[in-house]
Amino acid sequence: MAIVNDLQQFSQTKLPVEIFEHIADYLVTFVSPGVNNSGSICSRKPFFSEVAGFMGASLMLHNIGMSRWVEVITIRAPEDWEVVLRFFNTVSCLDGAFGSGVSDSILAQFPHLRTVSIDAHSDVYRNPSGRFSYRDVFTSLPVSLVCLEITHAHGPDLRIIEMARTYCPNLETLRLGRCTMFNRHLTCDFWSGFPFDHDAYIASDGTNEYALSVSQEMISLKKLKNLRLGVYLIPSTAVLAHRAYHVQNQPEPAHIQWHQALIDLGIADARQPPNPALLISLYHQKPEPNFGPNSCTLCHDAFFNQSKNAEQNASVVMKENIPSLETVEWMDWFSPSHLGASSYTVSSLTEAHVH
Repeated sequence: MAIVNDLQQFSQTKLPVEIFEHIADYLVTFVSPGVNNSGSICSRKPFFSEVAGFMGASLMLHNIGMSRWVEVITIRAPEDWEVVLRFFNTVSCLDGAFGSGVSDSILAQFPHLRTVSIDAHSDVYRNPSGRFSYRDVFTSLPVSLVCLEITHAHGPDLRIIEMARTYCPNLETLRLGRCTMFNRHLTCDFWSGFPFDHDAYIASDGTNEYALSVSQEMISLKKLKNLRLGVYLIPSTAVLAHRAYHVQNQPEPAHIQWHQALIDLGIADARQPPNPALLISLYHQKPEPNFGPNSCTLCHDAFFNQSKNAEQNASVVMKENIPSLETVEWMDWFSPSHLGASSYTVSSLTEAHVH
């Protein structure tokens, strides 16, 4: 209370307003997400309780503090848009933010928005026939956008890339994240229905061709510097190899068949027909925060060099088509909970260095 009273007295003096603005800059300091991490692209701000005293001291201090506080906003529900439209700089849209009654072009109403993170988990739905269909969570973006992050998507990256090309000529950072068995250990409806399709984001075949195809779609993004792809460049059988064999201190067989792997692990009965529910349970496990390059010798020996070579070569391919690129990131199996990224500095058309 004494601090608030002091602020009230100071704010009523003839001190230059710039002094209070410097204080507000210090109090509302945004923490950068960093270059290579498994978190969001959006900066973090202090808890409101840490700045409430400053903003509650007077109307002037409230206005000074609030103008900074709302530079980073999280959209949790459709009704939040009505408030956020008044303040804009960085917006984080959680799953459900684009709900009923919210225009799928609402982001275009933010003419000065620079950074946006969108949880696109609702990009699939069951149609009247009971089958899954893709849909656009959003259909436009503000031209001012510099950083775009998509998380938990199921649909192809191409649609997001098309919108970035159309609306965001000044885009510098693009992260294309997927819904995976690692960030959804409680299985979502989509992966419950498609347990055999995880090779959509885990694969080691044709990685250079994949990089070429994706980068050709981004050629018109002349200012793109930082790119993260939500795919793991390791064999699609790596998860079964580790969780069915390596955990038993056994090397994986040359050819891994999922039902046989479950039998070898002791959780399936060879006398019973294959049960995909057991595979789903094996795939969607609790996070492994202590996993790393040296956690499993068998994983390291089987996949590490192959994976890193594929990432490096694919990064060079990306650079060839997008000369402005400075860093390329790939999802990294050899990271805590398998949620981190391998980052490569692409300094030339022939070299990519681990960042």
